[in-house]
Amino acid sequence: MSALRILIKQVEDPLYREIFEALVGEIEEARRFDQRLSRLEELVEKILQAQERMQRELEALKESQERMQRELEALKEAQEKHLEEWREFRKKDAEEKKEIWRAIQNLTQAVEKLTGEHRKTREQLGGLAHAVGYILEDRAFVGLPPLLEKEGLQVEEPLRREYVEITPERWMEVNIYGVARRNGKKVYIIGEAKTQLKKRDVDQFLKHVKALDRWLPGEKFLLLVTYQTSPQVRKRKGNTPLFFLSISPDLVRALVLVFLLFFGLPSLQAQDYGDALVIGTIGDASTLIPMLATDAASHEVASLIFNGLVKYDPYLNLVGDLAERYEVSPDGRTITFYLRKGVKWHDGVEFTAEDVLFGFRLITDPHTPTAYAGDFLEVDRAEVL
Repeated sequence: MSALRILIKQVEDPLYREIFEALVGEIEEARRFDQRLSRLEELVEKILQAQERMQRELEALKESQERMQRELEALKEAQEKHLEEWREFRKKDAEEKKEIWRAIQNLTQAVEKLTGEHRKTREQLGGLAHAVGYILEDRAFVGLPPLLEKEGLQVEEPLRREYVEITPERWMEVNIYGVARRNGKKVYIIGEAKTQLKKRDVDQFLKHVKALDRWLPGEKFLLLVTYQTSPQVRKRKGNTPLFFLSISPDLVRALVLVFLLFFGLPSLQAQDYGDALVIGTIGDASTLIPMLATDAASHEVASLIFNGLVKYDPYLNLVGDLAERYEVSPDGRTITFYLRKGVKWHDGVEFTAEDVLFGFRLITDPHTPTAYAGDFLEVDRAEVL
């Protein structure tokens, strides 16, 4: 192109020079167009390559979206399946809870019935105790005068049960009361009749005698009548002399036999599997369900009704209870319980591992109002083998 420009300069004719310059301009314009066209072709090529990449990415994204759709559908199916299983579990759980509640109601009714029968038995035994005590007093009223004569006492008023007014409208009961004379001097006979005499009975009797001093002044002859008492009571140390009279217990045996034949004990006859247990407690039980109990009285009573897999022996060692034995894995993370055979519920249904699993699920259920769920939530998994 530079050579052509030099040639144009050598052309002297202005017309030809103008023509040649216009031709050179066209040529340069064509060359620049070719360059732009080349750059445009390169740009189009790059756009086509980018479009191909985008197409591939769109296809990959479409495949990923389809795969995600399939996974979402599978997840939806699994969720519906789990939801159905959960509904079935809740339904079964509700039925099991109803069964437990009915069983607890039956047990409560049985305990109430047993309590009523026990109360009736106590009333009957209380009547028996009073009857024995009155018989003892009656025998004392008959047998004491000849014995008192040996002590130099001549009974003037018949021995009897009496009430002494110690303050206005306040009376003290005296089991054995009478008036005698010794060497012409008035002597009050004050006594107590107890089927089984204990030290505290003697102390209480002397306390009552002291309270009577103001209302029965003068000399008193104190005596205690009993079927049996310990040598320690007989040899008691003190300044107050006491006269002890023991009566043969054969009368008591005969009286008990007559009482049982006449009144009977229906609560014990109707149940041949055990007797009644009477214990002292600090208060009434608020519930009989161990996992709901939060007070000491409820725990004490519930522990006498329900059993656990293990229990403490008298030496505070863990031993089997409902579980015949148990094994701990070497790593200390797994405990296997082997249940006893032949254990049955009160309705005769056999106790199984499913019952244990149900109890575990119940105490860890968020809807169960128990304070002990945290202890069992430490367990990763419980299963029946």
